[in-house]
This record gives sequence, structure tokens and C-alpha cells, in this order.
Amino acid sequence: MTRAVPVVLLLVLVVAGEGSAPARLPPTEAELGATLHAAIDDAALEAEPVETVIFEGIDSHATVGRRAMRLQIVQATEQPLRDGQFIIINRLHVTLRGVRLSVRDDAPTKGQPGQAPLSLLAAVLSESMTALLADGPPREYTVATVGQAVLERRVGQIAFEPLEAVLVIGDRRVELRAVSAVSAPDGRGLLLDRLVLETSRGQRLLADEASLQPDGTLLVLSGWALEGAGRRRGREPGVFAVTPGARVVARGPLPPGALAAATVAADLGAGDALQALVNGAYFKGSRGGS
Repeated sequence: MTRAVPVVLLLVLVVAGEGSAPARLPPTEAELGATLHAAIDDAALEAEPVETVIFEGIDSHATVGRRAMRLQIVQATEQPLRDGQFIIINRLHVTLRGVRLSVRDDAPTKGQPGQAPLSLLAAVLSESMTALLADGPPREYTVATVGQAVLERRVGQIAFEPLEAVLVIGDRRVELRAVSAVSAPDGRGLLLDRLVLETSRGQRLLADEASLQPDGTLLVLSGWALEGAGRRRGREPGVFAVTPGARVVARGPLPPGALAAATVAADLGAGDALQALVNGAYFKGSRGGS
């Protein structure tokens, strides 16, 4: 049986900068096309993506004001990002295994409203991932180096296998666990598989699929069960939140379009205009070099 050869999809970002260097003529279509053509042809010869270990045994502690955080990761790997039959060779899929995030926050001053627990967890997790996997400073490319720009790899997606996040504020505790999780297509939310959410109030929310939003709301995308105080079950998707007092509350059905927005495949292509320009330069360079 023959093995299917993956189609290579390239995302191209050409950065133009201004500085004090002497003015130089912009590349011609033929020069740009030839450079892109050579880089893309080289990339197409790359072997099947291989998962590579990038670090192991992370146990990081940090204290900011009244907040103490601890991030533990057993292992992290990376490989070129897949999108169906495509391999996005300049975007990386990073898998973090054995992730546990612990956040302890002193109780706010009496009479002051506290931050929603899941919003705080989402913010700390996002900031931790940015610090851990941050891209390097932007580079300025010329016609001679635009081929490297085509192939420069940046993090495109982060997966967690599994994920556990615990928040303790005073005598309140919120614990979120998921068998697996992946950064949402828009890069802001987090898609959770087999969610278990527990609070110190004795409540437990179970759902097969959910999306944790930056504002702390949970979009439950399938059937769910809420155990403990306010016990309920539902088959339809809905919106949930955890109050500053660590109480799980149902906010009602999903707003129109929320389900599609949370589950749509990532838009990994460049803008239509830029893509047309690059494709045109590529094929013109191909014809010019033949």
C-alpha cells in the first residue's frame, strides 16, 4: 500500500521595516518569486514531521504581590502543525504532558469584590504559556532572506495532556481538570475534553466538551451534569461560571454562533490579498526559472 504524501501549506509573513540604513530598491517580482520558489521547493522535501522533546521536568515557582504560582510540566514536545491533510511547516504544535498549575491568592480586602476564579486561572495559564513559549523578537527580512521568513517556525497550537489547574483564594478552592485540552482557533480560549470542575462548596460540574473563555465563562458544548448544591443535568450546550464565592452557576443556553465559533477549524491561512500576492510571485518565479 502506498503512503500518501502530505500536502505542504506555507504561511508567509513578509515584514517590511524602516530604519536609518541606506535606501534600497524593492525586490522585483522575479527576484521575490525566485526566492520564494526555492524556499518552498526545499521545504516540500522535508521528511514526515517528527515529534521532538524540547524540555522536561519543569517545576517553576513565582510570586507576584499576594499571588503565589507554581507550574509543573513533565515533558514538552514540538512538531510541525497539522491541519487535516496539510502540514503547516512554519507553525509548531507543542504538546505539554503532565501539566499542573497551582495558584494561591490571599483573600481580597473585606467588602471588595474578587476576580472570577476561572478568569484568574485562564489569565495565569495564558501568561505562563506566553513566558514559557514566547517567540523571539521580530526580524526584518530582505529579498535575500525572505526564504527564511517563509520557513521560520512559531508556536501555532498548544495541547495539554492532561491539564490540572487549582486556585485557592482564602478558604475557597476551585479545581479544573481535563483529560486533554488545546488552545482554541482564535488563540484566546481553551478547548477542554472531559472536563471535571470542583469547588470547595461541594459542587462538581462534568462535561465531555467545553471551552474556557478569557473572561472565566465556560461554554459547555455537550451534555453536562452538575452535582452537589443546585444539582442539575442537561443535554443541551450551555454557559456556566464560577462566582468569586466559588459557586458554580448556570448562565443559560449558548448565545447564537458561540458553538460554531468555539469548534471551527483554525484559520491557518494568510489573508486573501497577501496569499494571492505570494502565490502570484511564486508561480511567476517558477515560470521565470524554467
